[in-house]
Formats: sequence, structure tokens, C-alpha cells
Amino acid sequence: IKTDEDAKICAAAILSMYSSDDRVAPGVVSAKEVSVTRSDNGWSCSVFRENAFQGTVVFDSVGKCVSATKTYIGPLPS
Repeated sequence: IKTDEDAKICAAAILSMYSSDDRVAPGVVSAKEVSVTRSDNGWSCSVFRENAFQGTVVFDSVGKCVSATKTYIGPLPS
């Protein structure tokens, strides 16, 4: 990872392949959906899909992925 655009593309790829439980399966995430925040420590990338999931990928200052989460935020079964 060298740029914010690199971070968006890589985060989208990671979140596309990532699943966290039975409710959040792998699925295509577009780089256009990814918001990036850059700091001295690296990049924090997030995606919010209403009634679906919230995902976050963090890259350190040299571009290594240090964490990825994808959490279901849709409606719960009644």
C-alpha cells in the first residue's frame, strides 16, 4: 500500500473474500464503497452497507494488513 487508492482497492478485495459468520458471507465489495482515513500509523478503511454489514480493514504504515472485520448490521430475525 502506497496511496489511498491502493488502500481502497486492497480493502475492497479483502472484504469481498472475508466472512465473519453465517449472516455475513463473502461478496463483491467495490473500491468505490470504501472510505479511507490516513494517519502516521497507516490507513483505516471502512465500508458501511445499510441493513447488511459494516467492514473495516487496517493497514500499518508500511502497507501490511493488520486487521479485518466484517460485522452484520441488518435486521434480526423475529
